[in-house]
Amino acid sequence: MRPLTCCVATLLLVPGHIDTIVRFANFERRTTPNDLTAAESVYVSQLGQENVDETTQTAIVTLYAKFLWQTKKDVERAREIFKTGEGKFDSRFYFSTYLQFEMDQPGKRLVLCSCCGSIPFVASRVEC
Repeated sequence: MRPLTCCVATLLLVPGHIDTIVRFANFERRTTPNDLTAAESVYVSQLGQENVDETTQTAIVTLYAKFLWQTKKDVERAREIFKTGEGKFDSRFYFSTYLQFEMDQPGKRLVLCSCCGSIPFVASRVEC
């Protein structure tokens, strides 16, 4: 069975299977290194599936944003994807990845709020 057919069949049988999504996207990325649309479409096709639990959706959104950020080098789109999950997900994995993403951006420095000591914000802000 071809890897493409195997991945599609697995995703039909087990929707939201994270390992399969990542492997399928990486397979697409490797087969067409100059065109990342096929790899991106793997993540896009898995976003917002109704038969997938919240933990899995959190992982899909986070991995898609990391793909945009690290592979496609599209920081603004990655930020947009991260922001779509701000009110939806209550996950340490999601927020730690989002925070790491912002901390790794050049020219911005995240610090803790001086009034409460726990809310991270961009250093250019004066108050929370």
